[in-house]
Amino acid sequence: MSGEGRVVCVTGGSGYIASWLVKLLLQRGYTVKATVLDPNDPKQTEHLLALDGAKERLQLFKANLVEEGTFDSAVDGCEGVFHTASPVILSTDDPQNVLLEPAVKGTLNVLKSCSKVPFIKRVVVTSSIATVLFNGKPLTPDVVVDETWFSDPAFCKENKIWYAVSKTLAEDVAWKFAKENGIDLVTLHPGWVIGPFLQPTINLTLEVILNNINGAQIFPNENLRLVDVRDVANAHIQAFERPSASGRYCLVARVTHFSEVWRLCMNTTPLWDFQKASPVILSTNDPEKDLLELAVKGTLNVLRSCAKVPSIKRVVITSSMAAGAVNGKPLSPDVVVDETWFSDVAFLFDPNSSPPPISNLIPTFLCAGAQIFPNENLRLVDVRDVANAHIQAFERPSASGRYCLVARVTHFSEVLRIVHEHDPTLLLPER
Repeated sequence: MSGEGRVVCVTGGSGYIASWLVKLLLQRGYTVKATVLDPNDPKQTEHLLALDGAKERLQLFKANLVEEGTFDSAVDGCEGVFHTASPVILSTDDPQNVLLEPAVKGTLNVLKSCSKVPFIKRVVVTSSIATVLFNGKPLTPDVVVDETWFSDPAFCKENKIWYAVSKTLAEDVAWKFAKENGIDLVTLHPGWVIGPFLQPTINLTLEVILNNINGAQIFPNENLRLVDVRDVANAHIQAFERPSASGRYCLVARVTHFSEVWRLCMNTTPLWDFQKASPVILSTNDPEKDLLELAVKGTLNVLRSCAKVPSIKRVVITSSMAAGAVNGKPLSPDVVVDETWFSDVAFLFDPNSSPPPISNLIPTFLCAGAQIFPNENLRLVDVRDVANAHIQAFERPSASGRYCLVARVTHFSEVLRIVHEHDPTLLLPER
């Protein structure tokens, strides 16, 4: 359906979902009246004014959620209103003023303004999956969550899930007001919204990701109900345009563990400093802090967590050849190193001993301008084979104990020769 000649309002137009909604509405030919807190703030407006069609069909209005009548001019002349504006904050010391009052009063103020415009056909409110999930019921894999579920405000308050409280109370007053005033209302309940950003400011999704990147030691052991922001924006338009749309709609594309989200982010931006399972460092002035404590405590913490879950069948740990081959024994060509070997901790602490080379050493070595290469052998294995070995170790019932993963033993000079074949421009040491 074309939006040409049709006028709609989007509240909180500078937000994550709203920015995409404005973009898609303009693409469909709608004239959009968007509200922002401060039309003179370029962080709230520049990305909207740069959208295709904005110059001809986008109007910006100043509005404050807690001020009654503030949305009157924005909704006047509209046939549809999308109410997306609401504070998105997970933790606060003042939930009443920071979350509850703006969410509830804001929703009522928008609907009161809409009730003054008789030709508004429908109001679409952006709610949240948080108004559905939190009622104390167990969320086991066999449980189906749908639009008939409602979060329990008392349960949410008891557990200090203040964002869920704010959205639940706001939805409740929305349905009551709509019923009493004859407003055609549809509420949408997206899960954890991901996808590209149009606005320059940080929202909750990016804030949580950045928190993990910027030094958080752990991520939550929780599942996320993911949905793409573009699908959420399009769902708003469908909820307005389709006459048959009514009631509540949950917007979730997939359920994914937090760890999978970090993996996806890592694939997108591998240089980010993500939480690592165990540090890989060859040299440090503080081995206790930088290596030993993290590796040992980290392993224990994982296993303690596993011990609490009886359904876990097996734990596969990524160790290293460094845990087996460094014990002071001579590594002559006739010596067979296998899983019965264990490195000697006392030998490793000897300042005259040297650590075995690892993969991270090679690119650093090449870029540092070294004149000579170490007269040592490397025990090489392809990372894809290592990953597959982890899966085999889990899937095969007969797997047990320790396994050494080495494809070939190669001298450093051979590694440099292979590297030189791939990139002859590299200035490599010749001795």
